[in-house]
Amino acid sequence: MESGAKGCEVSSLIFLEILSRSFMVCVFVFMVW
Repeated sequence: MESGAKGCEVSSLIFLEILSRSFMVCVFVFMVW
């Protein structure tokens, strides 16, 4: 049960990382374009 919660936490962290990176890319493209 603990390992499952840990995996969920890690996946959510990875999701946030991808979300923030894609957001930065969108802002960068918007500023350049």
